[in-house]
Amino acid sequence: MRTRPRRSPRWSRRRSRGTSRPSGAGRRRWDDDHAARIAAGQQWVRDGDGGLVSSIVLVDAGDHLIVNNVAVAPSAQGRGLGRDLLAYAEDEARRRHLPEIRLHTNAAMADNLLLYPKLGYAEVGRETRHGFHRVLFVKAL
Repeated sequence: MRTRPRRSPRWSRRRSRGTSRPSGAGRRRWDDDHAARIAAGQQWVRDGDGGLVSSIVLVDAGDHLIVNNVAVAPSAQGRGLGRDLLAYAEDEARRRHLPEIRLHTNAAMADNLLLYPKLGYAEVGRETRHGFHRVLFVKAL
């Protein structure tokens, strides 16, 4: 069954088939329990020609929104879908009356390190967790 979040008709919450794997270095997000995330209202996907093209996982932490995962299929990269995902996250945070968004990326993902500041995110720290070097970002809304 497909449902649509209230504020954005272009996104849907759907049952995960568990077949997609993100590209790039980082935590093994495909090991995440996508069915549970969808049931909890935390994961949204965008379908395109041929199937799933992008996904975002948002976690409400009470005083901020966490972008837990952003993924765009390799065949759909370079079309601004990642920016659309983050704009959707901002809309969701505002709808929930949350003052900021937090996210982290693997320090090896150079494109993300350049993109996030251009979108208004400020680097607030670095850490190593589970063997991955992470860069922490925050965006005030």
